[in-house]
Amino acid sequence: MTAAPALSCILTVTAGEGARAAHSLRRLLALAGALEIMVIDHGADAGTRAMLAGLSHPQLRLVRMAPAPRGAARNRGLALAQGARLCVLTPGDTLAPFGLTALVESDADCLFLPAALRGEDGMVAPTGQPVFDWLAGAGLDRADTSHERFAQMLTRLALLPQMPALRVVRRGLVRDHALSFAHEADSGWLFATGALMNAQSLAVAPLPSVTLWQEVGPEATRGTGFETLSDAAQALHLFERARHFHDPVMRAALLGAVFHPLAGLMAALPADAQQALGHASRLVLARLDARLVRAASVDMRAGPEATLAPCAPWLGAALEHAQVLCEPPASPLAPKLRQSAIARLAVWARGSSETS
Repeated sequence: MTAAPALSCILTVTAGEGARAAHSLRRLLALAGALEIMVIDHGADAGTRAMLAGLSHPQLRLVRMAPAPRGAARNRGLALAQGARLCVLTPGDTLAPFGLTALVESDADCLFLPAALRGEDGMVAPTGQPVFDWLAGAGLDRADTSHERFAQMLTRLALLPQMPALRVVRRGLVRDHALSFAHEADSGWLFATGALMNAQSLAVAPLPSVTLWQEVGPEATRGTGFETLSDAAQALHLFERARHFHDPVMRAALLGAVFHPLAGLMAALPADAQQALGHASRLVLARLDARLVRAASVDMRAGPEATLAPCAPWLGAALEHAQVLCEPPASPLAPKLRQSAIARLAVWARGSSETS
């Protein structure tokens, strides 16, 4: 019987992503170790499929499915992966060979990877570095639920971006808690939140271990944002049922982490699309637990904002964005509509008195 691989790398590929997928696969296939490299084709074009068909490697596993959103393809990969640990990648993402040992040997439920963003121009910049710097300064590279500072580590890690490649998750945790991605979304808030809320042990890799592809230009803001908002809403509703929900700092951290990128996404949309996404965001906030929504209020966010400032200087602005969305939009028609209703009631009352 063949031993299960130590790590499964799940790469989803759709139309127009052939060059970035090839970049990822060249580097993944050069890694040594007990790896499974699974490519999920969920709508690739003919050129990309020709490239994939030309690859032959004992670690490579190709899975083709009907055209579907990336979240659905990632869930297919989670269901089929055989590795003891799972790492979900986006075309263009690569793993560093010098960080591979930590990935395959870690026994933590969720291992977090220091990372860099690489743009189309080849420039590389760290992402989430203030969080990793704070954890290193605090001596928190690993903790489980019995550790007195587990909550501190958990809260800081909740501030990281949603890109799934920042996390290597134990396959047993995925199966035991039915962790998944939002079906229709490219983002990974639901998966990231589920892993964090259910993990009994957390760890940080000692070296930068992953380089993430950073989209720029029109491709970076494609869509209306509703898919990302839906993913974020599902993640926040999942958090409401977690045992960590009682922590007010954690509530502020996760709410801010979700609305920080949503604010940027909304700002990049045309005016009519901004308005539509704003209305949808208000509906999401209206259906959340009141304690979570209150985390965005001025009086409730002051403490968490100060506590988490070294890791998330953007937290105050993100929570302010959420707070503004909690307020009903002003409508110039509202006073007139109210007066009209009162006037109609007065006419009805006069008519009733005259006929009686």
